[in-house]
Amino acid sequence: MITRSRSSSTRGPQLENLEIIKSNFRSLKSTESRVSNKPAAVLVALFEGPDGKPHVWLTQRSKDLPTHPGEVCLPGGKRDLLDPSDEFTAKREAHEEIGLDPAMVTVLGQLPPLLSECLLSVTPVVATIPATFTPSPNPGEVAMVFSAPLNLFLEPPAGTHSTHLITWQDKPYRLHSFQYKGFQIWGLTATILIEVAKRGYGRPTTFEE
Repeated sequence: MITRSRSSSTRGPQLENLEIIKSNFRSLKSTESRVSNKPAAVLVALFEGPDGKPHVWLTQRSKDLPTHPGEVCLPGGKRDLLDPSDEFTAKREAHEEIGLDPAMVTVLGQLPPLLSECLLSVTPVVATIPATFTPSPNPGEVAMVFSAPLNLFLEPPAGTHSTHLITWQDKPYRLHSFQYKGFQIWGLTATILIEVAKRGYGRPTTFEE
């Protein structure tokens, strides 16, 4: 099942459209750095939503998967030995999971890798895709595909964001959670989207990090 986020608002101001996101990512330098010896990559696929503002595609993992069943995440996965780059991994996984043709993907850059709960070194690959793309979920991996507005992770409406401090890897870690149309977007996925939104919009969040 596919759910695309919608809004009744008209096209947003210049500071909210996809072109400003592209502009703010042009200076991003991509590096193949690692925070563990288990590389992985995810695709942050941005597109112009029906409200004229940037939206991002997300998946809900199948409940039959052995790890993180039913959780919301970005398309992506472990880097295969034959994958030449993190960008290739992100595109390959997005094609396998939601049917996104790699030729439709325009990469803007990569964010520094983050360490996942499974100790994967996860590199976020930020890209734009056509608004006309319609996902085709792989039922063996994906239960649902939906989109959310990127500014949700910068300026969430009241009551949709929560956070608490935990200790992870012997360090304090702020765990973020967003509620959107019945979905919980949290953990590493939320952290990645916060970073993408901050850089893309060029301003800080309205909540404590």
